[in-house]
Amino acid sequence: MTEVLDLTELLGRIELDTFEEKLQELDLSPYMGKKVQMRGCAPVWAHLAVAAKLIGNVEELEFLVDDGREGKPLKVYRRE
Repeated sequence: MTEVLDLTELLGRIELDTFEEKLQELDLSPYMGKKVQMRGCAPVWAHLAVAAKLIGNVEELEFLVDDGREGKPLKVYRRE
């Protein structure tokens, strides 16, 4: 089963001056060991920071790229 991690829902409005604190408080335990698709209206650096916390702890990580239709998954990481 694939879990969808939406940064907009988890973090709300993302601002550089408060992001580090929000990232430290973020509970990613529901995603550990699972296939995860990450999406959300957030800066690229926010996606990368969350991905860095997930890599090595999830089975697979994909970014859902908004193509104006349904979105396309872009593989970022897969545990070997």
